[in-house]
Amino acid sequence: MTPRERLIVALDVPDRSAAFALAETLAGHVGMLKIGLELFVAEGPAIVRDLRARHPELEIFLDLKLHDIPNTMRGAIRSAGGLGARFITVHAGSGVEHLRACVEQARESGAASNLGVLAVTVLTSQDQRACEEAGHTRSPAELVKIRAQAAAAAGCTGLVCSGEELEAITPLTPGLFRVVPGIRPAGADAGPGDGDLEAEEADEFGSLDGDVHPLDRNGGLSRARRRLRRADAAAVIRAWQAGEGFAPLLGGGFGRIPDDFMNKHGHLVADLMAAREALAAMKGDAATAGRKATMLDLAELAAALDQAPPPVFTRLSALVGDFSGIPQASLPADLRAELRDYQRRGVDWLSFLREAELGGLLADDMGLGKTLQADDVTAEYFDLESRIRVLEEIVAQLELLLKRATSVEEALKIRVQLDRLRIELEAARAQLRMLSELIDFSTLTLYLSPRGPAELLPSSNDPFPWVDELGVEATEYR
Repeated sequence: MTPRERLIVALDVPDRSAAFALAETLAGHVGMLKIGLELFVAEGPAIVRDLRARHPELEIFLDLKLHDIPNTMRGAIRSAGGLGARFITVHAGSGVEHLRACVEQARESGAASNLGVLAVTVLTSQDQRACEEAGHTRSPAELVKIRAQAAAAAGCTGLVCSGEELEAITPLTPGLFRVVPGIRPAGADAGPGDGDLEAEEADEFGSLDGDVHPLDRNGGLSRARRRLRRADAAAVIRAWQAGEGFAPLLGGGFGRIPDDFMNKHGHLVADLMAAREALAAMKGDAATAGRKATMLDLAELAAALDQAPPPVFTRLSALVGDFSGIPQASLPADLRAELRDYQRRGVDWLSFLREAELGGLLADDMGLGKTLQADDVTAEYFDLESRIRVLEEIVAQLELLLKRATSVEEALKIRVQLDRLRIELEAARAQLRMLSELIDFSTLTLYLSPRGPAELLPSSNDPFPWVDELGVEATEYR
């Protein structure tokens, strides 16, 4: 399933007109609509049929939390299957036999219905005190584990659980589909499974794009600031590069990728992520220079987000524009020669590179302004090119093996190796780009002529490269 297909949006609206309007807005952006008790009681089963007729590409999730005797629950499951719903929720507190009756009825409805039974473990409104008042001797966390195991034993399709519970119940229910409630607007009542996960006050992930947002209490699209979950930057980059419209959020659920922003600045984020991986393997001066080199990308990204640039960027800002901001370097006290303008600029530039810890140094006192002595990176560049070709071949082979995997376990093992090698490949490509820039920067001017009058210098037909401060000839090697 793609992220879009796995995204479920709740139709928490009071009537069919609001439901139809919202479904029209969401069509093409999400894979499933959830109908709860409010809309189902107001409009009846017909709302399911009508929505399916208008938008056959959207699945319907009936969140009714059935909790009754087995025969009554069987009848409800039979009716839901006839409506064309994809999922229906039942309360796991009913016990294994009640859950099994629902699962059996769903299967008896035949392949045409394709109805899946999802078990709701514990409502998040039930804290320790509420559980005790209801007569439970177990804590909410213990009840979640017990009921999740009951759902697995009964053969349920999956569970509705909060992101906080995923780590605990995943090992207990490895074969079950898990639905994790996602974003709700500020001030909205909590639903089942709406546990807090590293929440922070921020604009909605994807608000730069601005067409899919949580609902407010009146059924409109809310743009309020709200406490939301975070997304891993690497996961967002992978989803964006794959052409997906959504990226996974930490703890479960999906957020819409801000297309406009990523199309303009996604390459910067991708380069910075790859650079971080590459820098992790560097040590000493190389790591320092590498970190400084990323400041330009960081500053550009900060400007796009209306944020202040990194503090160290102030020292490097002279790299941008016409170099007019490069500070004037101090000269040796015993230097008697008067520098020409281009020589003065060269001294300032090379001194700036050295002060910024980017590796530049003065070669001699003759060719000031022309000579930049740098480490020879050519050999490393070609070694890295060969390594990238090998990694690309291995990645291609693993992608082929992944397509041919015959079991989930085999596919997971291949996917772990594939993800690791893809990260290594992106880091190598980023390092290659950086070395490419260094090669362009490593221009050495060779001085093979003694100083003397111009008429004594060899002619331009001489087979050797000559250069002199008199400006007769200059040959540059890269």
